[in-house]
Amino acid sequence: MVHPINSVNFNVKDENKDGLVNLSQKTCSCSKFEVDKLPCHHALAAVRYAKKPFLDYCGDCYKTTSWVEAYVGGIFPVEHPSEWNIPEDVQSKVVLPPPFRA
Repeated sequence: MVHPINSVNFNVKDENKDGLVNLSQKTCSCSKFEVDKLPCHHALAAVRYAKKPFLDYCGDCYKTTSWVEAYVGGIFPVEHPSEWNIPEDVQSKVVLPPPFRA
C-alpha cells in the first residue's frame, strides 16, 4: 500500500518491510534502489502511484544509449596469450573458488 507524503516522498507498506521512498533522490530505506540503480519493489509501487515513467528511475548503465557509448570507439582484438606480458607477481597468485555450503 502506497501512502504519499508529498509529491516525491512515499511510505510504501508491504508484508515484510516498509520502505520510505524519495523519487527525486532515487532512494529507498531498504537501500536496494541506491545499490542496484534500479527501483526496488517499494520504489516501483511509488513510481506507479505517481504515474511516472519507470525508465526515468533506472540507472544510465541499464540504458541502450550507455551501451552504445561504451562501444562507439570499437573493440580491438587481444593478442594471442603466448604474447601476453604478465607480471611475475600476478602469475604467482593462486585464485581459489569462493567457499560455499552444500
